[in-house]
Order: sequence, then C-alpha cells, then structure tokens
Amino acid sequence: VTASEFVGVWALFQRFGNIRGWLLHEVAVLYGLLAVGFGVAEAFGRGFEHFSRYVRLGELDRLLLRPRTLFVQVSGQSFPFNRFGRALQGAIILGWGLVSASLQWTPAKGALLASALLGAIVLFFGVFLLTGTITFWTVEQLEMMSIVTNGAEAAGQYPLSIYRDFFRSFLLFVIPVGAVTYPPVVALLGCWGIRAASVRYSVRWSV
Repeated sequence: VTASEFVGVWALFQRFGNIRGWLLHEVAVLYGLLAVGFGVAEAFGRGFEHFSRYVRLGELDRLLLRPRTLFVQVSGQSFPFNRFGRALQGAIILGWGLVSASLQWTPAKGALLASALLGAIVLFFGVFLLTGTITFWTVEQLEMMSIVTNGAEAAGQYPLSIYRDFFRSFLLFVIPVGAVTYPPVVALLGCWGIRAASVRYSVRWSV
C-alpha cells in the first residue's frame, strides 16, 4: 500500500517529464530518504501517540514507579513492525534513485547520505516525542499534530523549489523536514549550479 504512493509520483513524471528541472530518479532520492527516516522513526516513536491515554486515565504514576525510565516504557509500548515496510520500500526506491543518478561515490558523499538519513530519523522521532509531551497541557492528543508528522513527510518528498516561498520557509525553519533532506540531496546529486535559482533558500540554510 505504501509503495503505491510512489506510483502516483511516477505517473506525474510520465505526464510532465520533469518538475522544475527535477527528474524522476532525483525525486526518488528525496522520496526514499523521507520514507526511510519516517518509517524508522514511526516504528520506534509511535508509542508516544498513545501517551495521552495515560495522562487522561491517571495511569502515569504507575509508569513512574517502574524501574525503567518513562521514555523507554512509552516508546516501547507500541512497536509496530509493519512500519518497517515503509522504510524497506523507501530504501529500495532510494537505492534505485542513487543508482540511476550514476554518482561518483566518495567518503564525503557517503557520510552526507548517512547524516541525512540520521537527521530525518531524529527529526520525525522528535516530532512524535513532542506529540506525547503536549498532552500534559491538552490531555487529549491534538489531531493537528498529524499535519506536522504525515503532512510534513508527504510535502518533503518533493523538491522545495516547487512550493511558494512561505511554505518553503515553513518546511525549512518551522518543521525543518526540508532542511535535513533537501540541501543534502542537492549536494549529493551535484546540482548546485544547475538549479541555483530554485534552491536559493536551501543554499542559504546549509551555509
């Protein structure tokens, strides 16, 4: 089911050929990077989405009395192995995109890709953690946080250059999903000069 999302991306490129100069395999690198980061973070951090139940029912004290830390107990409360399916299909698409790009690999590029993957995982895990934290004030989990998690993940799968300035700034500075993926991918694919105008915000942020 999650793999069918990329079919929509493929159909878009079959119709238009490119998006603001971006080819299918280049967008596949962005898509795969976000899918892997979100899938791994979702598998380990989905338990925080159920944290509101402990606050609402007054069961938080029971967790605090246990010998393990609250962080470990809540994160391990819900560990959906099926979420790794999203990460797996993302890794396959990411691999195809990188192979199609015919990159000349260097240790620096390998480190850049690894840091981008780690950054995506940490970012989304932090958002899940924030989702649980706000229930101390709201009691119930806010559905608005789904916009931050799933919405940001969906928007970050496309080049930031296709969005308007205000939304591009939102993805770079407010929910910085674009900051941890877009500049590294642009640098990895070696398209700084080719798309200098369309990535001006990303260049400024990375510098």
